[in-house]
Amino acid sequence: MIEFRDKFLGVKHIALPSNYSYITHHARVYGNVPLWVATNALTFGQISKMYQYSTSDIRTKVSLNFANMSEVQLHQLIRILASCRNVCAHNERLYSFKVNEAISDMVLHSKLQISQKNCPHISQELLFSKMGFPENWDKIARYKK
Repeated sequence: MIEFRDKFLGVKHIALPSNYSYITHHARVYGNVPLWVATNALTFGQISKMYQYSTSDIRTKVSLNFANMSEVQLHQLIRILASCRNVCAHNERLYSFKVNEAISDMVLHSKLQISQKNCPHISQELLFSKMGFPENWDKIARYKK
């Protein structure tokens, strides 16, 4: 009956891993797992989905913990961070990864001294230089494309 009610009301479920003793302890002893306990076992993706599935008033309350950031901006940053995290976690190239959504102007831009008009992109040459590649890396046999 609970599953039908939850589906009817649009309640979303995020599965908690049960292989953590503190998760099973709280579930067995107290019948629930407090959020402060659950977050130790959740992945970044699960936390971002939890934020996404939250009601607007809860997302607004959470965003108040971040100075000068609206609920929409925080949600956008979480989505972008989750995408970047997935690129790194799946051994893809982060240097050529492009975010397909505009990042709204926020105080963070000025704190990091990032232009809000033109997003600075690092060139391939500068990136390879910072990584220790020699200038003529493409002419050296072991680096051939």
